[in-house]
Amino acid sequence: MSHENQRLRRLQDLGRIALELQSEAIADEANALAERAAEGRFYVACVGQFKRGKSSLINALVQAEILPTGTVPVTSVVTVLRHGPHVSARLRRAGSDWEEVRIEDLPEFVSEERNPGNSKGVIAVEVYSPAPLLETGLCFVDTPGLGSVFEANSEATRDFVPHVDAALVVFGADPPLSGEEADLVQQIARHVDTFIFVLNKADRVTERECDEAADFARRVLSQRLAQPIDPVYRVSALERTASGKPTRDWVRLEERLRSLALGSRTELVNGAVDRGLRRLGARLRNIIAEEEAALRSPLEETERRIQALHRASDDAALALWQLGPLFDAEMRRLGSTFEERRKAFIAGVLPEAQHTLSTQIRALPGRFGPALRAAAMARAKEVARGHVLPWLRNSEAEAAQEYRRATERFASIVNDLLQRLRSSDAWSQIPLPEEVGDDEALRGKSRFLFESFTHVESPAGFVPMVEWLGDVLLPKGLTLRRIERAASAYLEHMVVANAHRVENSIKQRLQDSRMRLESQIRFALKEVLEAAQRGLETARTIRGRGEDAVRAALARLDGLRQDLNRIA
Repeated sequence: MSHENQRLRRLQDLGRIALELQSEAIADEANALAERAAEGRFYVACVGQFKRGKSSLINALVQAEILPTGTVPVTSVVTVLRHGPHVSARLRRAGSDWEEVRIEDLPEFVSEERNPGNSKGVIAVEVYSPAPLLETGLCFVDTPGLGSVFEANSEATRDFVPHVDAALVVFGADPPLSGEEADLVQQIARHVDTFIFVLNKADRVTERECDEAADFARRVLSQRLAQPIDPVYRVSALERTASGKPTRDWVRLEERLRSLALGSRTELVNGAVDRGLRRLGARLRNIIAEEEAALRSPLEETERRIQALHRASDDAALALWQLGPLFDAEMRRLGSTFEERRKAFIAGVLPEAQHTLSTQIRALPGRFGPALRAAAMARAKEVARGHVLPWLRNSEAEAAQEYRRATERFASIVNDLLQRLRSSDAWSQIPLPEEVGDDEALRGKSRFLFESFTHVESPAGFVPMVEWLGDVLLPKGLTLRRIERAASAYLEHMVVANAHRVENSIKQRLQDSRMRLESQIRFALKEVLEAAQRGLETARTIRGRGEDAVRAALARLDGLRQDLNRIA
């Protein structure tokens, strides 16, 4: 029997054990993993912040407008795009079987506008396409964007991370790679080794800005992953769709994806199976341990343990709830602190920057009309960059200090909760998060990087007809004054937009860290409570049949554990 068939057999056996333990959810996950492994399907997750054009990129790669796109956070449910004879879709809700949906109705279930926070309870969506790129077994996974205003969406992306076989990391130049995106890449790297980095929307910035954003991403990600980051594919999904032709690095990106499918498919699929066996095996061992404990101990003792579990769970819920007002207060404090800092910077730097810009515009040689306006806007960008970047870089240490100070104010509540849970006999075996502290405050990185300048699209490229005619027809002196005012307003806009980045980044980092920690704790509590309750109910039924039934049940559980140890 080949190694691949052995893995499939182990997954099937694990699914059988899960059914014997009445865990249909684990059995379903094992069977789904076995099915995709047998078909040689592997998941390439498209990840990044919202508005990076992830759905548009996937649509362009399969050359069909299948996934909904938009200018606001769109995707609310993780969606798998796989090969099929024709375009179709199906979905699964909690507690239900798969149901077919019309492709035109897909936004009703996967878009944030029509299914906010996944209020319709959709747990899986699969879309089929006859795209040649998908014939190799490659499946694209469209994920909700990180850092959107919809917290449930970001959480759905993180929950799907263990299922990812390779990651298509999508970022941009305006704004550049964010700390949250770098955190997610680092999190995915604990599960997979294969990354493809794409700078999308390359048509919206200059070549220089593209270079700077790609270099910045390489520098940050190589530090996070401790390995070289190369290449970064620069593409424009909208440009590819509109022109119907591959531009920039599009051909190289498609070749990389085909090479991944042809050269690494077996390795990626086997890796998915091995990860699944470890993950699902650990959950089944917990169920076995709970059922054995319930059978060996007096029912009253098991009931007391479950009551203790409920009390500890209530304590945990209360502690997490108490974080809310404290967290909100810290956010307000940080907002006030950095608002004052930002206003002071703008008030101090803007007059000097505007004077420098005015001097440079008046020194531009031999230009007039629209050419003068374009040159003035370019100078405005350079002047803004020269004044803002030093301030951003000086802000890194202060942002890190304020982040640590904020987390210290409520980390003690979380640490006290974790300590109480670990010291309780009821929770002693539960895989809770590590203690949080100064270095990994709330399990988030405390370092901030503001090494790049966020560009704002120049109005020179979209001058209304009236403005254009004025630049051409009005006297040179009047035209110069009009252009100076427009360039000065553009410079102010760029300075203000970039000055907001510090406070926005630290607020987002705090929110992201809190969500991640709460999710880990709640998942651990839910898993063990369900297992303990199920163990008690099973023990009560078996004990009603007599001692022989108890001994037989214990022998059965011991046999299942031995089977599980052999396969996972």
